[in-house]
Amino acid sequence: MDFYIRAIDKESDSELSLVTKRTMETVLETIPEFEGSEDIARKAFPNFSFIEMKKMIKKDFDYKNHRLLLAISNKTNEILGHAIFSLKTDDNDKKYGFCFSRYVIPEARKIGVGSLLLKEQEIFWKNNYAEYIIAQTHQTNVKLQKLFLKHDYQMTGPIKGDHYHYFAFKKDIKIN
Repeated sequence: MDFYIRAIDKESDSELSLVTKRTMETVLETIPEFEGSEDIARKAFPNFSFIEMKKMIKKDFDYKNHRLLLAISNKTNEILGHAIFSLKTDDNDKKYGFCFSRYVIPEARKIGVGSLLLKEQEIFWKNNYAEYIIAQTHQTNVKLQKLFLKHDYQMTGPIKGDHYHYFAFKKDIKIN
């Protein structure tokens, strides 16, 4: 592999800014109802601005159950992709993994970046006794759907959301 996975450098404003920018790009790229417009997206999500999103992502650094992983090129040290995720507890006091955001630059797609990020997430969740993992994506985001299905997630939907239709994904984790 020509890349490796590491946690974000919490002191690096440039890494945080790039992840924020790419997180916003992902939303605009994968939710056609937003027509690629931050203004339209902001009607659905009032905090959808660079400043607010950056504050939200940075605030997650303070929580031990939130993680942000980066895929880094061995050759160029470029950030090829990211995954933002967390460990949560449901109403029945069961721990579960939650996928918030993921992005891989177009030039690095189909070389295993998304899969390795997901595998690293699953290791974190297993090590922290999560019983299952959930994720959601817009019904037109076929690339992400394929990634989850490839890794044995069960897909349900489409589900009618407040702003768009989406698919839900779930994978049970066997705790050893």
